[in-house]
Amino acid sequence: MLAALALGATALPAQAIADPVAPYNAFTINGYHSLAVDPGSPGAFFWLGPPQVYQGAEVVVFHADSTRFTSYAAIISLPGQKIAPGTYPTSPYGDTPGTYGLRINFWGEECGGDQGTITVRSVTHDDEGTITSLAASYHTSGCNSRGMGSWGEIRYKSTIGYVDAAQDLVQMPGTGTGVGFGQRGMTQTVTFTGIGSDPLTFGAVSFEGVGAGSFGTEANTCTGRTLTYKQTCSVTIYSKPTLLGDQPALFKIADNGFMGFHGVAVNEYGRKTSFGNYYPNDPTRILDTRLGMGAPKGALGAQKTLSLQIPTINRATESGISAVVLNMTVTNPTSASYLTVYPSGTTRPTVSNLNFTAGWTGANSVTVPVGANGKIDIYNAGGSVDVIADMLGVYQGRDTPGIIDPGGQYQPHQTTRVVDTRDKGWGGPLPGKWSLSALVDYGKTINPHVRALAINITAVTPTSSGHLTTWNGGGPPPLASTLNYTPNSVVPNFAVVPIMYCERTPSCAGIPEISVYNGSSGTTHVVIDVLGFFDDAQMGPGFRFQPLTPTRIADTRSNLGGAGTLGPASTATLIAPAPAAVDETGALVANITGVNNGNGGTYLTAWAAGTARPTASNLNLEPREVRPNAAFVLLGPGNKYNVYNAGSNVDVIVDVAGRFDYFPYPLSPGVTASSAPAAIKPPVARPSYQYSQQ
Repeated sequence: MLAALALGATALPAQAIADPVAPYNAFTINGYHSLAVDPGSPGAFFWLGPPQVYQGAEVVVFHADSTRFTSYAAIISLPGQKIAPGTYPTSPYGDTPGTYGLRINFWGEECGGDQGTITVRSVTHDDEGTITSLAASYHTSGCNSRGMGSWGEIRYKSTIGYVDAAQDLVQMPGTGTGVGFGQRGMTQTVTFTGIGSDPLTFGAVSFEGVGAGSFGTEANTCTGRTLTYKQTCSVTIYSKPTLLGDQPALFKIADNGFMGFHGVAVNEYGRKTSFGNYYPNDPTRILDTRLGMGAPKGALGAQKTLSLQIPTINRATESGISAVVLNMTVTNPTSASYLTVYPSGTTRPTVSNLNFTAGWTGANSVTVPVGANGKIDIYNAGGSVDVIADMLGVYQGRDTPGIIDPGGQYQPHQTTRVVDTRDKGWGGPLPGKWSLSALVDYGKTINPHVRALAINITAVTPTSSGHLTTWNGGGPPPLASTLNYTPNSVVPNFAVVPIMYCERTPSCAGIPEISVYNGSSGTTHVVIDVLGFFDDAQMGPGFRFQPLTPTRIADTRSNLGGAGTLGPASTATLIAPAPAAVDETGALVANITGVNNGNGGTYLTAWAAGTARPTASNLNLEPREVRPNAAFVLLGPGNKYNVYNAGSNVDVIVDVAGRFDYFPYPLSPGVTASSAPAAIKPPVARPSYQYSQQ
């Protein structure tokens, strides 16, 4: 019927490409498509069909053609009436009483057969009743896209201006394989071009629908901008699923046009991911310059750098390791110096990972991002030194679909002492060539999810030189060390230790445990503080690792971080700046170094600001000693953390190589990263252990 109504139309000659001038001729459509025909369109021409009547109602058929597409709009008035100014509901052909009929057609697709509205802004007739000018705005639920429908402007020889913009992106369907829950996914930019006779001003952006929280914008040059004819602006939209499954939503940017906004239909599929999760393994030696393992044989010289290839642990990490956790040991140094460990292929940062003096043997835990070539670099500042590296685990660095083993998230809790052989009931110091097995009981609900423990282990007053090795206790101790010590010293080190489940007696069945081996010929007391654990990624919320370029964020020698030298029994409150910490960050992966210690010795404790200081230490310092130790430092409100100095004056340096961000994110309103995960109760200290001779 509509094709017949269009016969006999008279063409309007096309105009030269220029800004629209009255009288205006234009047809625009937004929603599922974004198209426009105006005098600036190639080969544009417009016409209006002759007067016609359909079931007693006036009918007008408006055509707008160009070399790109052909379209028309058919408007049917109320029966017995002519088309007149006003806003009217619409239905197919006006079949519903009291409604106008509206048909919108472009590229052979009709979008006006559903409910909508039409606003006739102006219409004129000649003496014979023929329409001589028309200005109308329409909206129809046809050609639906995330509930927007389709809408636009119609102008034929009209003096009434119009406001509109065309856009080059109307839907963002998402990636084929989806995006890991909480990870950044597809990024696309939508460009808006002014096509109206009058300026279009953009306002705020928003997202609506089920998946509204799974998208965000960046690089927005539209909000607050006014576009005239053919001027452009753009908004970049990214996906970041916060739920599993399809996440449909509608991106809107407010404007002063007919509908009050322009929009883009967006969708992404959220799926499980192992990005940022930890994969532990028993200590495995991958570098020993004394033997030529992992690098050419021979000590590392002054201001020299060696590159170390990091092996994968399993198929889950073959797709990309973001960082590796190592226990770095130095021995036989010829002078005082330090090591800096950093991603291969990057500029060496101004941080240190391990400080030492001539003739010293010692270790420190190091978490370091891995370079694009799968390697890390190790730099020695002075003298020559042998370097040993034992790999404790890796962090997954890519959001790769199809990974069966998801690794584990970090679950922090209040630092808890689970072993102290100095206390009664613990059996006294650990004999040389013997090991102890320590139970770490989180209760029946949590225990099955524990995969590795984050601990600070300290050797206290050993009677001879030696080392401690921590491992899961399954089989003999590995050929690796966790810390090295000399007689009558107090030596701490941080470690992430895989667990095994106790099977010795029915009373300990299913409880996580770790083992500690004393590699010396003498005895030593052993202290173990547990900071948290890595789970099986099946507990729900937790923290996942985000690697960072190793960066110094605090140095009390220069007031970097917000504090100066710490006096005796004093606490400094420091602030972790971005990008070391963002809103989702709950803990820093840090290296804490004590410098310029006085004659009395001391210890340092780092913990979240706003909480009680734990009865544990991160770093013990002998008089006039420079020593580092790794730590997972929890953050309080405002990304603040405290450092307590027990003894003589000391300067403190904090370097970071990564952070733990809350997962899933973004955070809900009013929630902080430190309170977001379900509260994990500290483990029960169980003086139920076993000494065994190795």
